[in-house]
Amino acid sequence: IGGLYKDGLWQASSDYEKADIHRVFGKNAAVFVAPNLRSPGPEQPLVEGQRSKAPGSLSVAFLSRISPKKNLDVALRMLANLTGRIEFHIYGPREVSDYWNDCARLIQDMPPNVRVADHGAIRPEEVQVALRQHHLFFFPTRGENFGFVVLDALLAGCPVLLSDQTPWRQLPEKGAGWDLPLEPHAAMQQVLERCVEMDDEAFQRLSRSARQYGQAVASDRQAADANRVLFY
Repeated sequence: IGGLYKDGLWQASSDYEKADIHRVFGKNAAVFVAPNLRSPGPEQPLVEGQRSKAPGSLSVAFLSRISPKKNLDVALRMLANLTGRIEFHIYGPREVSDYWNDCARLIQDMPPNVRVADHGAIRPEEVQVALRQHHLFFFPTRGENFGFVVLDALLAGCPVLLSDQTPWRQLPEKGAGWDLPLEPHAAMQQVLERCVEMDDEAFQRLSRSARQYGQAVASDRQAADANRVLFY
């Protein structure tokens, strides 16, 4: 692009973002991977039973800008196919009004067993407070270079169900949630159904593992060291 980026050093927050930079600016672009930093904040131990989970019910959160990239409409369509008592809580500013109108029509057509609450935008300090109230953070996004909201969910002890278009991978092995392809929807749909039927013991175990993984990521000294090397 007119040599504007010649001899520049790119910072990527993950290997996935590094690949994106090379795809756009060529394989010779100088890219240094230094993960985004985030303090875990004050320790707030999870309280057993503060968010109980009965089989046949599920409280789901979606927190993001309301735009086509974030796939709120996909989340609504998948939740509409669930049986049981479903609550879906939407947090975030309406960035694209036409897209929100499409989502609003889907909300109006939801079956009686799925209740949807639109909370609008919330302040950053309210994010973890909100996510601690739910059983699952559902984020079928089309792409994130990091996804701070995912870390917020984990720190809140809220297991996550994500697309595989984020750096948050191998989540089942970490006991923190699931990262799955967007297409076909069958795999995500099956996980949602499992979450509906999950009992409290299994949920509390998953919640603790999610929180522990979030704390480990937020406290990772290697990420801090990588950023220090980048600036030096």
